[in-house]
Amino acid sequence: MSRFCTHCGRPLQEGEVCTCQTTNQNAGAQEQTTNYQEQVTPVQPKEESPQASAGSQQQREFVKQSKGVFLRLLRKPVTAGREVIAAKDANMALLFFVLQGVASTLFAFAFASTINSVISAAGALMDGLSELGIGSLTSSAISLSYVQIAVVTVLLSVAFSFALALLLKGADFVLKTSMTFKQMMAAASIRSVLMVPTILVALILYELNAGIGIFLLITGNLWGFTAMILVVSQFVPQEKRDIMPLVFSAVILIFALVVFLVMSKAWVYYLPSVLRTAFKALQNVSMQDLISEIL
Repeated sequence: MSRFCTHCGRPLQEGEVCTCQTTNQNAGAQEQTTNYQEQVTPVQPKEESPQASAGSQQQREFVKQSKGVFLRLLRKPVTAGREVIAAKDANMALLFFVLQGVASTLFAFAFASTINSVISAAGALMDGLSELGIGSLTSSAISLSYVQIAVVTVLLSVAFSFALALLLKGADFVLKTSMTFKQMMAAASIRSVLMVPTILVALILYELNAGIGIFLLITGNLWGFTAMILVVSQFVPQEKRDIMPLVFSAVILIFALVVFLVMSKAWVYYLPSVLRTAFKALQNVSMQDLISEIL
């Protein structure tokens, strides 16, 4: 009579012993050994790709180099400025443009804070505007947005620096300096670097006396312009030195005119949308009617 394994059900011959239990025990031991090895095997960290590692290293080197050039330009603007122009580093020039924009933003924040204080106290004016049908205005609705101020200021500051580089490149055609546009960007960045501490000092003075702070902000450009012109003049051929003062004076005058014309149109972008709408509505209202409503 045939026998069967009570564990796996396999038919067994007379006297035969089934080996299923031995096989299962060996398999279980092997599985436990495998699991243990997986647990004790340390997880290897992901290795950074050579391209990403090289990119990070280049960024660190760029920041370190830019910091050194920035400090050197503050100490020796003419000597270091010539080296900056010779390097033709447009990325570093753009970084200095942005840094000037950030410093200008801080000054704009202080100015906006003063305006917001005036707006909060101008309840009678807002009531008069509402009576004219312009809409219901509140001090919070027409307060200047610091985020909007930061974006507009940085963009305008960088754009003005590029405009200065373009004007210097225009002067190149007259003075025959044989300088590239990247070199002119580097020359314009000299002014940007020197303007950063000037703006910060003007900001401190503004908190003490608004008039003195604004005056320093406007006249502080002379330091940057002077250093920039002294550096660029070293690349001017000897036969063009006599007309060099006239050309550089024209560059500064045109630059100031460009800044004035752009700001005369762009200042409205510092205002919130509801206030821009109010100004458009005021164009159709006579000053006498406005004063009557306010009073």
